[in-house]
Amino acid sequence: MKKRIAALLLSTVMAFSLTACGNSAKTEKADNKETKQTTEAVEDMSFDEMVDAAKGTTVTFYGWGGDDSLNDWLDNYYAPRLKEKYDITLERVPMDIDAILSQLSGEISTDKKDGDIDMIWINGENFKTCKENNMLYGPFAEELPNFQSYIDTDDEETNADFCFPIEGYEAPYGKAQLVMVADTAVTPDFPTNTDEFMEFCKANKGKVTYPALPDFTGSAFVRNVIYDICGYEQFMDMEADKETVKAAIEPALEYLRELNPYLWNEGKTFPKDSTALTNMYSDGEVVMDISYSAYSTATNIENGTYTETSQSFQFDKGTIGNTNYIAIAANSGNVAGAQVAINEMMDPEVQADRFTEIRTIPVVDYNKLNDTQKEAFDKVEIGKEQWQKVIDEFFKPFQKELEKAEEGIDFKNSQSVILYSKRVMDIISDLNPVEKDVYIKKASENTGIKEQALYDILKSKMKDNRENDFRNNKEEDRSKLYVEPGFLKAERTLLKMMLENNEYLQYIEERISENDFILLEHKEIFTVIILAKGENINNIESFIESRLSDVKTIGELVKIKEENIFFADNIKVQINDLINEIISYKLKQRIDQLRKEQKQLENEGKIEESIKLAIELASITKKLKEAKRV
Repeated sequence: MKKRIAALLLSTVMAFSLTACGNSAKTEKADNKETKQTTEAVEDMSFDEMVDAAKGTTVTFYGWGGDDSLNDWLDNYYAPRLKEKYDITLERVPMDIDAILSQLSGEISTDKKDGDIDMIWINGENFKTCKENNMLYGPFAEELPNFQSYIDTDDEETNADFCFPIEGYEAPYGKAQLVMVADTAVTPDFPTNTDEFMEFCKANKGKVTYPALPDFTGSAFVRNVIYDICGYEQFMDMEADKETVKAAIEPALEYLRELNPYLWNEGKTFPKDSTALTNMYSDGEVVMDISYSAYSTATNIENGTYTETSQSFQFDKGTIGNTNYIAIAANSGNVAGAQVAINEMMDPEVQADRFTEIRTIPVVDYNKLNDTQKEAFDKVEIGKEQWQKVIDEFFKPFQKELEKAEEGIDFKNSQSVILYSKRVMDIISDLNPVEKDVYIKKASENTGIKEQALYDILKSKMKDNRENDFRNNKEEDRSKLYVEPGFLKAERTLLKMMLENNEYLQYIEERISENDFILLEHKEIFTVIILAKGENINNIESFIESRLSDVKTIGELVKIKEENIFFADNIKVQINDLINEIISYKLKQRIDQLRKEQKQLENEGKIEESIKLAIELASITKKLKEAKRV
């Protein structure tokens, strides 16, 4: 998304540090690091050889220490895992990024070979500075097994950090998205732009603030204000000159100066960091919190930090999101151990635990996971209502644009559908992966176009990097686009009938089984409904929600409940028609399959086998023709 990237580009020219302050510094490396490796030796090692070289060593991890939940996870899960699995001791060193870079620069300038710093939590302009000044080891990331197996190498943020090429000098660590949070019971109306935010602050004078710069969250909020007021177009080709940029953002700076008298402590001071702001919000000292975690609202409601009526929101133009990374110091004395540790951070099991415990957006590509690995992510409960709110907030900035894309579109016409798909891809092609997932899902729900069809087109567009990708591949894309098949509506209608009426439930249960349903999510929902009936559950919807753990299944349940049903005069006939719709679809699918198999057999000269299939094909075709109302 150009607007998001442009906002992020401002970070390279603003006089703000992009990494929040951490805890006290520790500059001396542990004495128990026994094995030293030269960078040259490590470059010639296989990964298995690096694992052997790392045994019994200590790896230092320098980075922000201001997130207590993350610190706890690193100390009590990640570090013990490295010790047990690889005999690597992780020494976490919480330190301000400026202090880290100062120390690293000093060590390199004095030609210190066995530096104290191994792994560095880094991104943005700090990464750019380090890479350009040869302060980082690499390239290494793309050679790590877990990077190759589980990271989306086509993802824009895998290849560029704040638009600066990564080229293997850092590996993805986590993802984040800026959200604002307020209590609907206290301030039911949330601002949707900077003008409304000014009025919001005036109405709640002294009760709104943001973290002091250079806190990362505070900087992101300020950059969001700049984007909302100044836009992004002018920055795309702007000379990266301090005075030029300062003049361009002056309207936003003037806005912030005007805002100060209405802020907490009249804008004379600000909370030192995002943690301090969260504590102020929790104590009722302010009416708004700002977080750099998309899941923070649900998590903080669960742990009691937020009230149950707290809700996240964004400005209509959206908010900044990014990926953060781990790099290796150029003079690290334990390059092998650092690479093993970083590789382990990208392990799906580690990412799933991180997602479960601290709700950090995973960096692994879900589509590259096996079923067991997917289950570990799918079972994470982040709060169904809060999750929907997060989805809605992510989608809000592009709601109007996607609605505009539907203008003049006939979704029964393939050419018209292709045109719509082009419009959608133009809107979302530059979004981050989390946002893409949300918007594609919404577009699919609104139009009936299969999600996978949109993903296929998007991937082709990004890979080719051509403006006219859809036009050039019209014939290929046409075959992938189709309106949602009728059996889906039939299955959803039957399940909604079962939810709303016990008489309908009994009649349907007698005529269709779990195995008759086509969609896997519908099979599960049907089974749970029958289970609820057997246990005489009064509140069947609550019972079903408690038994569903998969996000896709929960989403499908929402669609079922929202399904509009026109009840015919004869309900039983209507139910039979719906069942026949499902059965007919399955028969048609089987017929198509048999025809393909028969043609293949004929081409191979297998006449006898072909005749057997012809007999089966004739039988199924007859069943399809005989399908009628009961």
